[in-house]
Amino acid sequence: MPNAHHSFITLHNRAAYSCFALLLWLPSFSANAIDDFYVDVLKSGVIKCSGDVDQKCELSGVVVIKDEQGGFIHRGIVINDKPPTQKERSSVIDFDIDRSFSIRPRGCLATPSSKQATKFEDMTLTTDGKYAIATTAFDRPSDGYNMLVGWVASEPSDSEFEVVLDNANVENKLTIRELLNKAINVHFGYEVAYFKVEGLATLPDNRLIFGIREYGESYKSFKYGAILIESKYAEHDGKIFVDSSVPFKVIIDLGKEIKSVMGSFVGLSGMDYNAKDQRLYFLTSEEEEKEGKKSLNAYLWSIGFDKDAMPDKFSLSLANNLHKATFRFGHKAEGIAFLDDDTMLVVHDDDSELLAISSSQDSAKRRMNESVYTIIKLATLPALKFPTIKKSSGNSISGNKVRRPQR
Repeated sequence: MPNAHHSFITLHNRAAYSCFALLLWLPSFSANAIDDFYVDVLKSGVIKCSGDVDQKCELSGVVVIKDEQGGFIHRGIVINDKPPTQKERSSVIDFDIDRSFSIRPRGCLATPSSKQATKFEDMTLTTDGKYAIATTAFDRPSDGYNMLVGWVASEPSDSEFEVVLDNANVENKLTIRELLNKAINVHFGYEVAYFKVEGLATLPDNRLIFGIREYGESYKSFKYGAILIESKYAEHDGKIFVDSSVPFKVIIDLGKEIKSVMGSFVGLSGMDYNAKDQRLYFLTSEEEEKEGKKSLNAYLWSIGFDKDAMPDKFSLSLANNLHKATFRFGHKAEGIAFLDDDTMLVVHDDDSELLAISSSQDSAKRRMNESVYTIIKLATLPALKFPTIKKSSGNSISGNKVRRPQR
């Protein structure tokens, strides 16, 4: 893999998958074929978390606020998974974005729950766009790591609340972490001591989806994964609650399918639902360290499924660039939000690596108090032109050869 100085958005052909045809002829898994879709990069830039040069900026989630008609209001929220320095008030930052996709932070949302929460990992909007919800990792018993925080999306600076379980009609009260853990245990058929949430999304019918990136014996001994756990949410009195009367359940475990493509397990790192094509788009990321140098990378996938037939029927797709090679970010992509039906804002958590902002050879590198973002758009390949083929007298193709399409 490239070293940090060459980690940027680029074409990618793994040695094991050097032939594009292999991606077209991947085997099916439980009748779930892996297909391809295409994206193009519109812009790369940086978001400044703070004017304090000592503040680490490692963004892990983002939402874009839309109006009641689903249009694009040029405002959003990002979350930093690093705690604020004493000079800053919160790890939650709202921002403006203009039509050229330049981002300008407004400031921190310093509210009680957002200050209590530790290490935010992803965020999402409710499907009606009225509320934003951010999740922590739920990877340890400490209270700050086991929180969902919500905001009224149109007024985030004055409307923060903690998203809690609605336990009113439940006799055996469990925490959100316990319900997540129970769903994972049922899925695997044994006790899983450790797991980590890094994805959060909402689907129609008030479904709240948690994405599991890691699971295993402990934070030192775990496997990477992409496990989706479904729960339900409800709105009461201007707040969002998690409905504990509906069991949490694993709806899809994509680990084996992703490994078949990538050659190794990579972990889910963020997700967002696109109402236009009714597919869930999600990121997976990986990091390797060789000879003291860290290499970061991430991939974009989408999944469509029949909620009544899961986990048996779903369609999984992997993003390619316009050259038909697997699209990759040379950054550790962790947050994704649709700006419109076809355009996505992706934010990156590059840890302490000060990587190039774009693929340009003269690109500047990000500073410690900045995070790189990428604007990408769903794309369509140019139409293929087929040469005219003359038929023989026997209504068979001349020479019994099928020619490849030409551009």
